[in-house]
Amino acid sequence: MKWIPFVGLFLLIGLPQHTEAQQLLMRLGDYNFKKGDYEGAAEIYERILDKHDTYAPATIKLAETYKKLNDLINAEHYYRESLQYPEAPHIMMLEYAQILQKKNKCKIAKIWYNKYAALYPNEERAQLLKRSCDYQEELMQKNAELYEVRSLWFNSASSDFSPTYFQDGIVFVSDRPVDPLAQGWIARNSEPVFNLFKVRTAPIDSSSFSVCNYMYVDPVLLPSPINSIYHEGSIAFSPNGKEAFLTRSGIVEEGFVTKGSNHLQLYQTRMFQNEWTEPELLSFNGKQFSIAYPALSYDNKYLYFASDMPGGYGGMDLYRVERIENRWGDIINLGPNINTEGDEVFPTLDATGRLYFASDGQIGLGGLDVYGVEEIAENDWSFPDNLGFPINTPSDDFGLIINEEGTCGYFSSNRTGSNDNIYSFSRPTASIQVIVYNDRTGELLPDALVKDSCTQNTLYTNVIGKAVFDVPLSRCCTFTATLEGYERKQMERCTENLFYGDEVTLEIPLRQRLSFGLTGIVFDQYTGLPLSNATVYLIKEGSNQPTATLVTTISGRFTFDLEEKACYSIQVTHGDYKSKKQEDICTMMDRSEVLLAKVYLDSNKEADE
Repeated sequence: MKWIPFVGLFLLIGLPQHTEAQQLLMRLGDYNFKKGDYEGAAEIYERILDKHDTYAPATIKLAETYKKLNDLINAEHYYRESLQYPEAPHIMMLEYAQILQKKNKCKIAKIWYNKYAALYPNEERAQLLKRSCDYQEELMQKNAELYEVRSLWFNSASSDFSPTYFQDGIVFVSDRPVDPLAQGWIARNSEPVFNLFKVRTAPIDSSSFSVCNYMYVDPVLLPSPINSIYHEGSIAFSPNGKEAFLTRSGIVEEGFVTKGSNHLQLYQTRMFQNEWTEPELLSFNGKQFSIAYPALSYDNKYLYFASDMPGGYGGMDLYRVERIENRWGDIINLGPNINTEGDEVFPTLDATGRLYFASDGQIGLGGLDVYGVEEIAENDWSFPDNLGFPINTPSDDFGLIINEEGTCGYFSSNRTGSNDNIYSFSRPTASIQVIVYNDRTGELLPDALVKDSCTQNTLYTNVIGKAVFDVPLSRCCTFTATLEGYERKQMERCTENLFYGDEVTLEIPLRQRLSFGLTGIVFDQYTGLPLSNATVYLIKEGSNQPTATLVTTISGRFTFDLEEKACYSIQVTHGDYKSKKQEDICTMMDRSEVLLAKVYLDSNKEADE
């Protein structure tokens, strides 16, 4: 995944090869690295190692540089070399394991995941990632039948990523070459910048069997002031298309004057008389941290974004801020269910309010994977659901968007090389909304675990007892619902005669396991005091033998568990005496209940048989 870079270029000619020159080269390499010119940085670090092949600082930085470039072959080599040096940061163990996992070397990756997790047993990210390889096979299979993925012809040899819907097409980010007259800065600098492009789409036909089959018109550069002399990153448009929030960053140096910021920042622009206003910096941006990758809720109430601002869980975290009339409310971190010690980036939302994001800190296939969550209560999110293959791969996968019908969408991935490309996907599926409820009371049951036999997916029901499954068309699937305190239930639902995006409902009634008990006290009828060490027999109707036997405590008490829909009698003995049978103790109720009993035993004379 290509992060928005910054430009830095140095021509290194004839520098002397001694310690001072080596240190100068390191500073130049670090400068380029910091500015995002990773190819330039790699060239400098390689030059240092050509003369000093055991120089740890250059080896370590070169490993990080090739990781940024998604050059896995060189990254693996230099991470392995770096970890021989005691000055290598421990985090490189984790990063090395992720690179190995990306190259499908899970056996070795697990060794390094476990080494790092042993050093940091309290770091949740380490504990999650060390389990990633164990789930690799499951994630490669869980949604393989649900998505059809296509590469798009308008991708370039440069990086193309972060699509978003706008008007009659999609807008995306690219650093592809453009006409120098269109961007003045490119004419002054040999390095490309990231710009926003739009490609128009039109369905090839309207058949229900070819949903999401589009043709695409040549991408065009969005006009100024959306694009500028700086880098433009991902953008989010309001539902009515009259407002946009965009990521911008970059440094322009003119003589000794530096303009712009090397942090990612969010800007707001509005459509006025068919033209965009000059983007304005949002008030909650910071000078010492980045805010980027905006997403708007469908009701235009919340703005979501990623940031490495202080106080997060580590790396980039996801946040949201509420729009309150003409101002912004407090910035809210989305919490530990979503955010990890890694990076959570590129949030998007669908029409149902489901939040999608990319993370390298959750259990995944390697690199950035796409996850989906639902808000089950205010700022309380469900456990992230990894979308699995073919959306996710061992490479970086991110920036997923879905149309309002939920039938298709787009996402970004570098699965075929070092550069990002945009892919389309369709879901030849129907949605089955499983509703789980109490069969006696009709009460909707949250937190019930539901498993789908067709995809092997498991989901928990939300606060209204609902879990939504995408299942292949023309299939019959069995859904199994379980919840503590209830009997397990299986029901079947078929998707025959359904089309892309159709929604059907399956109601699963669960029978609550009722709990019945019998508690009582045995009294001495002569003294009126509780009688200890009395033997109490529980006899189920239709049986000649006791079902259970207990001896009363010092306080004369006894307790039995009873079965549902059954009748019992009890009898008490103490020495040579026994009580009359107490009968018709029945559990025919529709609710759990503890029955009470008092037994009087006359210890002065033998009780009647």
